[in-house]
Amino acid sequence: MRSGVQILERFKTLANEVFSFSIPDYLASKGNISLFGYETDRVKSVVAPLFGNPPFILTTAINSAKYVDAVAGYCVDVGKKFPVAKVNADVLLISKSLLSNDDDKFDAILTHEICHLLIDSSSIGKTSLVIDEKAKYHGASLFLKTDTERQHITRHTLLFCELLAAAAEKLAVIVPSLKDRKGAINAAMHFDLRANLPGFP
Repeated sequence: MRSGVQILERFKTLANEVFSFSIPDYLASKGNISLFGYETDRVKSVVAPLFGNPPFILTTAINSAKYVDAVAGYCVDVGKKFPVAKVNADVLLISKSLLSNDDDKFDAILTHEICHLLIDSSSIGKTSLVIDEKAKYHGASLFLKTDTERQHITRHTLLFCELLAAAAEKLAVIVPSLKDRKGAINAAMHFDLRANLPGFP
């Protein structure tokens, strides 16, 4: 079972190795904001602090919003979503069920969430990734496999899919057990492909 500290360090490492993006520099550039981590427990229907020592009022607000079904998630500037908490912070959500996942699958999920961070904070231009024609091709193919009717909730836009496809090629080199770009994409999107969702053909 991974600790909160281990998750935060791996999140920073993947941001550096896959995207050449520094999480500490990003947080500093936003006014030295905090990054809080939460564990979601889908069985007990609660979220609990994982790292960063978030204030109790934020924890209460997130619990009230019923984010317990989230397998993983990233929220930029959580204070805008929960103004009652009066915090200047980003939040990473990780399901309790993911904490014991294989390292390669866990790395892929964290990479997925870093893509959300980069898009939602308008930081893609601060990375080393290039969305080339191959990434666009694989991204377009991935986009057709996502639950597009829930895009307003998932934020799995075409740009997200292209960025993830570009990141997946680099991730597959860093984590050889993912084998190739396709393997990395499938691991990163395991919970979001139409074929893996209940109720979809």
